[in-house]
Amino acid sequence: MVDDAAAQREATKLHDLAVVGGGLIGAAAALGAAQQGLRVVLLDRVRPVWRPGRLGMDVRNVAVSPASQGLLHRLGVWRDQDAVPYTHMRVWEERGTRAIEFDAAEVARGELGWILENGPLVDRLWRKLAALDKLDQCLGNRLIVKRILYCVRGRCPTYIGTHFEIKTDRLLDATLPRT
Repeated sequence: MVDDAAAQREATKLHDLAVVGGGLIGAAAALGAAQQGLRVVLLDRVRPVWRPGRLGMDVRNVAVSPASQGLLHRLGVWRDQDAVPYTHMRVWEERGTRAIEFDAAEVARGELGWILENGPLVDRLWRKLAALDKLDQCLGNRLIVKRILYCVRGRCPTYIGTHFEIKTDRLLDATLPRT
């Protein structure tokens, strides 16, 4: 865990990309950008910690398309033994009066995609992130972006938080919208 003072020092460096939110999407985006050579800062309150639930697994699952499987493979976090292929999917509207069905055979594939446990996948992403030199992690309860100042006449935008400032060329907000 990075303390607030250390997080502030890391955040004030110039970065090519700031990613807000270290869940599945944010961690994958940060890892991919850093692997492409960008200097990335990943901001979140805490590092996600995965622990199996009472059933010995994560009950939160994600469906992964073939394109997403390719991305996860390129990032180095895909594990075939963790993926369960699915060949058929039925999606219906909220009242259940209309539905659409998808079948792998109709598109000449062995599967439409795969089902994965979310926690172990996010954990693998964060382990990869920890090994990168081009990525800074800023974690802490006070790391909340308050306002964004956009580029003016070629200057980098600055993201001002409660106790830190981030200078970056781009921002990716991978947090879930608050409802």
